[in-house]
Amino acid sequence: MIIVFLKNFNWINNFSIKFEHKHKFKSYMKPKIFFLVLILFSCSSESDSDQDNNNGGNNNSENNLLVSEIITSDSEIDMYEYTERFFYDDGDGLDGNKLTSTRSSYVYDGGEPQETSYSNYIYTNGKITRVLIYSSYNEDLTDDITFDYDNNGRLISVEECYYFLNGVCQGFSNTEFSYSNNNQTITEEFEEHDEYGSYNSTVIWQLDNQGNISSGSATWEETYEGVTENGSGAASFQYDNKNSPFKNIAGMNAMILRHLDWASEGFYQMHYSAFNNITGSTFSTTSTCVGTFSYDYNNFDYPRQFGSTSCEGYTVNGIINYY
Repeated sequence: MIIVFLKNFNWINNFSIKFEHKHKFKSYMKPKIFFLVLILFSCSSESDSDQDNNNGGNNNSENNLLVSEIITSDSEIDMYEYTERFFYDDGDGLDGNKLTSTRSSYVYDGGEPQETSYSNYIYTNGKITRVLIYSSYNEDLTDDITFDYDNNGRLISVEECYYFLNGVCQGFSNTEFSYSNNNQTITEEFEEHDEYGSYNSTVIWQLDNQGNISSGSATWEETYEGVTENGSGAASFQYDNKNSPFKNIAGMNAMILRHLDWASEGFYQMHYSAFNNITGSTFSTTSTCVGTFSYDYNNFDYPRQFGSTSCEGYTVNGIINYY
């Protein structure tokens, strides 16, 4: 789910992206959406014996792997398979670890792959400072995201312009981050507005000793076509002690924060963790939703297969390949 995250890991079409993007943490509380946000993987038809021979798609003999593709299928979108491909600064992912682009595609019922979107990543001083997302159907720019950092290298703001019409931005969001408790507590202030209304939220995230997001509490206010609603919720997460597929990507921490509240593209429908892999999650608002996650690991303790189930029985299965 590297968010993004990475950001363009988006096999969801632009309409769905924008609809779900409007609800951030509130959407997390919906079982299907929380599931998309917290998952980071994919599925393929590669056999176990093939994976044993290539370490789950790994061609790098050192424990410094970079994810090359994530292929996913799920229980609610039958006959579809989604692929997110990752490209790095040297072209093959073996020498450089700066993410340059991601490309999203799907296959329906064994047909030809159809690319849906692609993202370009721009770095400044080793940090991701801008992501440009394009539609593969008409090459139109759909999202323009900028990242800003403080003097300590911590992400302090993310601004996004989305849904362009005749080259003019129609929707805008801004997220501010502040840090306390020796950087173990992150407060996120989010605001978004477009022609239909506005959405504002405050989320307080807690990190564990490994740097993973361990819990969060949120309040929000949404105004849509003149009607205002308020809400609150809480979430908690558990992890394994293995390597995250995204741990070696430069600047990944920014993408993790950027995607904490997103059930959107690419970096997007996954819960990005730069350190370990999520094994369980609990979301609570007016009801409680529990998700479970399981993995099969390669010889270097990176996940190569996974399975996950939400409280409503929604499942996603997949495989992750590496350079």
